[in-house]
Amino acid sequence: MLLVQKYLPILMLFCLAVIVPIALLALSSMIGPKKETPDKAKTFECGNDPVGEPRKRFSVQFFLVALLFE
Repeated sequence: MLLVQKYLPILMLFCLAVIVPIALLALSSMIGPKKETPDKAKTFECGNDPVGEPRKRFSVQFFLVALLFE
């Protein structure tokens, strides 16, 4: 009995940490808007329409400059 009393607050905290996020996700899916529009389905890249291939190769110098200014 003493062992259960010692670890009961930790068990309650663990249960709370599991239940609260699940409850919030369920609540947001029930309450949130569900209307899908063409504007919402469109990809977003900083306000510009995507142009070109997504798998474009970059040179090594590009990555070196990016690391330099990181």
